Amino acid sequence: MSLQDLKDAMKSKKLVFGARQAIKNLKNGKTKVIFLASNCSNDIEESINHYAKLSKAKIIKLDKPRSEISIFCKKNFSVSVISY
Repeated sequence: MSLQDLKDAMKSKKLVFGARQAIKNLKNGKTKVIFLASNCSNDIEESINHYAKLSKAKIIKLDKPRSEISIFCKKNFSVSVISY
Protein backbone atom coordinates (compact mmCIF):
# COMPACT_ATOMS: atom_id res chain seq x y z
CA MET A 1 0.00 0.00 0.00
CA SER A 2 1.08 3.53 -0.55
CA LEU A 3 1.22 6.22 2.07
CA GLN A 4 -1.73 7.99 0.42
CA ASP A 5 -4.23 6.14 2.66
CA LEU A 6 -2.28 7.20 5.73
CA LYS A 7 -2.02 10.76 4.46
CA ASP A 8 -5.80 10.93 3.98
CA ALA A 9 -6.35 9.51 7.47
CA MET A 10 -3.98 12.08 8.98
CA LYS A 11 -6.12 14.87 7.55
CA SER A 12 -9.53 13.58 8.56
CA LYS A 13 -9.14 11.20 11.52
CA LYS A 14 -7.71 11.23 15.01
CA LEU A 15 -4.87 8.71 14.83
CA VAL A 16 -3.64 6.50 17.65
CA PHE A 17 0.07 5.61 17.65
CA GLY A 18 1.42 2.41 19.19
CA ALA A 19 0.73 -1.30 19.28
CA ARG A 20 -0.52 -1.53 22.86
CA GLN A 21 -3.14 1.15 22.38
CA ALA A 22 -4.18 -0.33 19.03
CA ILE A 23 -4.67 -3.78 20.56
CA LYS A 24 -6.58 -2.29 23.49
CA ASN A 25 -8.90 -0.42 21.09
CA LEU A 26 -9.33 -3.55 18.96
CA LYS A 27 -10.43 -5.50 22.03
CA ASN A 28 -12.97 -2.77 22.82
CA GLY A 29 -14.17 -2.54 19.21
CA LYS A 30 -13.10 1.09 18.78
CA THR A 31 -10.62 0.58 15.92
CA LYS A 32 -11.68 0.35 12.28
CA VAL A 33 -8.38 0.62 10.38
CA ILE A 34 -4.81 -0.29 11.30
CA PHE A 35 -1.64 0.69 9.45
CA LEU A 36 1.39 -1.59 9.94
CA ALA A 37 4.97 -0.76 9.03
CA SER A 38 6.81 -3.15 6.76
CA ASN A 39 9.25 -4.07 9.52
CA CYS A 40 6.71 -4.43 12.34
CA SER A 41 7.74 -7.25 14.67
CA ASN A 42 6.11 -10.63 14.08
CA ASP A 43 4.58 -11.00 17.55
CA ILE A 44 2.87 -7.61 17.34
CA GLU A 45 1.65 -8.33 13.83
CA GLU A 46 0.21 -11.71 14.88
CA SER A 47 -1.61 -10.17 17.85
CA ILE A 48 -3.04 -7.38 15.74
CA ASN A 49 -4.12 -9.82 13.02
CA HIS A 50 -5.88 -11.97 15.62
CA TYR A 51 -7.81 -9.14 17.25
CA ALA A 52 -8.53 -7.46 13.91
CA LYS A 53 -10.24 -10.63 12.68
CA LEU A 54 -12.37 -10.71 15.80
CA SER A 55 -13.39 -7.05 15.53
CA LYS A 56 -13.51 -7.03 11.70
CA ALA A 57 -11.00 -4.19 11.42
CA LYS A 58 -9.13 -3.51 8.20
CA ILE A 59 -5.34 -3.93 8.20
CA ILE A 60 -3.23 -1.96 5.75
CA LYS A 61 0.36 -3.15 5.44
CA LEU A 62 2.51 -0.19 4.39
CA ASP A 63 5.53 -0.66 2.17
CA LYS A 64 7.74 1.62 4.30
CA PRO A 65 9.74 0.82 7.45
CA ARG A 66 8.83 2.36 10.79
CA SER A 67 11.63 4.95 10.63
CA GLU A 68 10.21 6.44 7.42
CA ILE A 69 6.65 6.32 8.75
CA SER A 70 7.67 8.24 11.87
CA ILE A 71 9.25 10.94 9.69
CA PHE A 72 6.14 11.01 7.50
CA CYS A 73 3.91 11.46 10.58
CA LYS A 74 6.31 14.04 12.06
CA LYS A 75 6.98 12.00 15.21
CA ASN A 76 10.33 11.84 16.96
CA PHE A 77 9.89 8.18 17.88
CA SER A 78 9.64 4.99 15.89
CA VAL A 79 6.10 4.22 14.70
CA SER A 80 5.20 0.70 13.63
CA VAL A 81 1.44 0.70 14.28
CA ILE A 82 -1.08 3.47 13.62
CA SER A 83 -4.81 3.06 14.04
CA TYR A 84 -8.11 4.92 14.06
